[in-house]
Amino acid sequence: MYEKISRESAMRRGAKSGATKLAKRILKQCPWCKRRWMEKPSASWRKYCSRACMAAAYIKADHFPCPRCGVKFYRKKSDAHHHCKKCVREILSERNKAFGITPRSVANEHTEEKRVAVLRSKEHRELLSRVFTGVPKKTDALRKYSTRHWKSHDVFFRSPVNKMYHAVNIEAFVHAHQNLFEPEDVEMRYNKKTGLPTDCKASCGLRSLCKKVGTRGSWKGWTLVGMREGRERFDLLGRNFQDSEPY
Repeated sequence: MYEKISRESAMRRGAKSGATKLAKRILKQCPWCKRRWMEKPSASWRKYCSRACMAAAYIKADHFPCPRCGVKFYRKKSDAHHHCKKCVREILSERNKAFGITPRSVANEHTEEKRVAVLRSKEHRELLSRVFTGVPKKTDALRKYSTRHWKSHDVFFRSPVNKMYHAVNIEAFVHAHQNLFEPEDVEMRYNKKTGLPTDCKASCGLRSLCKKVGTRGSWKGWTLVGMREGRERFDLLGRNFQDSEPY
């Protein structure tokens, strides 16, 4: 059984215990902000008064002089060997003059307008045409029948006879399945200016079914199949399983 004590006795015991704990506390001073506080013996390892002072002290930043002109500016200790902005500009200018490099002109509000006007000029377009005409395409994004062409669409089509086909590159799909279209639809059309082949009616019609290009419902009986239905590789309407490779 515990002995019952009065309220006054309990308050005296609490005050005595608090005074004892306070007397055991250690006086400490923060080496960063020079603030003093009384710390408990269990936390005597604390060196700084707060996390902010600890982070600021670990950075060890100070005003270090510039190695070239001697002007002091605030930076980290690891960057004490760096020059100030004025000296950096002078060093770059001296280096450009030594190597004969002409620095670029300072941009203003009219620089972008002039650049766009030059890119859209007739002379620039003719120059690009002369440079790239007849050059073989070296990347998959530029090859006409590549599955990674920049115009490719990963889609599923349903033919007029209710059969599903998977096409990644529509141009390659039309080229490999010319028997599915009319002869006039797979006939290549040529650019009037350059005389180079561009596309055919079949590829344009199938491309117009894609959501990224247009919202056309059908083209000569060809319709677009949902991605979920197409990924299952099973036509829910025709009930015919497709195991052919995509184009």
